[in-house]
Amino acid sequence: MIEIRNELEKIRAHRRHIHAHPELSFEEHETSRYIQSVLRENGVEFQTFDGITGILATVNGANSGPCIAFRADFDALALQEENNCDFRSQNDGIMHACGHDMHAAVLLGLASVLQKNRGEFAGKIRFIFQHAEECTPGGALSMIERGALDGVDVIFGLHVIANFNVGEIGLADGAMMAAADHFRIDVKGVGGHGAQPHLTVDTLVAGARIVVDLQNIVSRLTDPMAPAVVTVGKFQCGNAFNIIQEHAALEGTVRTLDDKVRDRIEQAIRQTAEGVCTATGASFQMEYKRGYPPLVNHKEMTALARKAAERLGYKAVDIVPAMFGEDFSYYLQKVPGCYFFVGCSNPSKGLISPNHSPTFLPDEECLEISALMLFETGLEYLKNRA
Repeated sequence: MIEIRNELEKIRAHRRHIHAHPELSFEEHETSRYIQSVLRENGVEFQTFDGITGILATVNGANSGPCIAFRADFDALALQEENNCDFRSQNDGIMHACGHDMHAAVLLGLASVLQKNRGEFAGKIRFIFQHAEECTPGGALSMIERGALDGVDVIFGLHVIANFNVGEIGLADGAMMAAADHFRIDVKGVGGHGAQPHLTVDTLVAGARIVVDLQNIVSRLTDPMAPAVVTVGKFQCGNAFNIIQEHAALEGTVRTLDDKVRDRIEQAIRQTAEGVCTATGASFQMEYKRGYPPLVNHKEMTALARKAAERLGYKAVDIVPAMFGEDFSYYLQKVPGCYFFVGCSNPSKGLISPNHSPTFLPDEECLEISALMLFETGLEYLKNRA
């Protein structure tokens, strides 16, 4: 029935076009228009929406049956590409360095193939082409608000990842990715001359103490059996060597898998900043923004993906939760489903650069693997409902 392998050249062409024309989150207008043109050319019904670039496409089978959703994101990163391939980014400072071009191309190929074969299956296939995964608040919630999951029974998604080689499928039964939060602490003191520190309240010292003391949160204030990360990635305080600054600012991220741990860490960050500032005579303001929730796979759906991988001859790899964030988690809060990794590294070809690097270049062999995995996992679900 399925001619996915016959569609591979087109899938590859879609991927290379999207890769060459990357766009940032919430700005994917040309990418969205390209996806729409391919869907229209293949006779696939789709919906667009005012205010967002995301697209919902649907293929109806010959008879009534379950509704399966597949999701792909299509935004890029603010990164200058350093690859020398023919289809390298034509937009300076923007690059598909995470693999979303691969995801979108795979879904376009699947939509085309299933549209041609719609008389051979029962039920409905929903294709969610989602904008803005890379940047909170993300695109998933706005797609859900516009009906992406209306009538959907299960959902499946994937991500190509350089942590695994081609032919390896990363699976997690339960928690797979973390909640991803962002915090900012602004410290206010009294500035002055570097030669007269006794007349100042040094915000650099206060900020530095906060950074150091935050490291105690994971090591001493949370359950060692509950994974958590507190990272300060940004610290700004002045630009002169002989001036004590009246203002300092630091920003960081918190990654957790458990909501109680998440609550405890937010509280502990505030208490840490308050304690340091009280001791040094400074004051502070803190902003804590909760990002994507933890991504938790459903046991039954993960088992279906594992069976699909084994039947296709791929290596199913059990993985521990990764502390990345991913807004696919919002879909899984609404309906059962599974999100899995598809290995895209190939050392024999020198394709080993990690995701989010300027030389990230997935082996295009994983286009076929991704398409087959999505289809076969969906087929496993339909078989179980027959």
